[in-house]
Amino acid sequence: MASKRKMAAQKTKDAPATEPKELAERFAQKRRGEPEREAKLAKLRQQQSTHKGKIALEKVVIPYLQKVQNQFYETTTLPEDFSFGVSQLDLKDQKPLGVYFRLAGGSTIVISIRGDGVITEKVDEKGQRDSACSKEEKPFIETRADLTEEKIGKLISMMIDEMSSETRDKPNADAPRSPSVQGGA
Repeated sequence: MASKRKMAAQKTKDAPATEPKELAERFAQKRRGEPEREAKLAKLRQQQSTHKGKIALEKVVIPYLQKVQNQFYETTTLPEDFSFGVSQLDLKDQKPLGVYFRLAGGSTIVISIRGDGVITEKVDEKGQRDSACSKEEKPFIETRADLTEEKIGKLISMMIDEMSSETRDKPNADAPRSPSVQGGA
């Protein structure tokens, strides 16, 4: 028995070093397919994805919305023309899981991290939720990689365009009435 150990030790001593990546891959291959292990891996991947989504909200989306809000205030001088905030917080680490923004006179847009994906919803005055994109358009914010300034800007632009068309379609109660309607010139 001792001679077998000596031989195995000698073989190990003479063998070239194995790369750590190769060792990890060999181990993973041996363990692949174990249901309990696969479930743990899936949960870990989801947690990592959610964490990366929270970082994207915190480092990209919120700072961009802050820039937009500042620019709106400088341009329109009405702070209520554009507002945003955190709509959902992870209680464990106090990181955002969702944000919202609202244009005065328009719907509220909610952007939420859900597992591997991102949900972008429009919430009307009655609290009803719908996709932020129209039925004809494919959602362009679906993953955490889509949480870029460019795509958030596109979403805000779409909401401004939508608001403009809604405003044209609705009679404005605050608009001055024509002299004939008011009863004289």
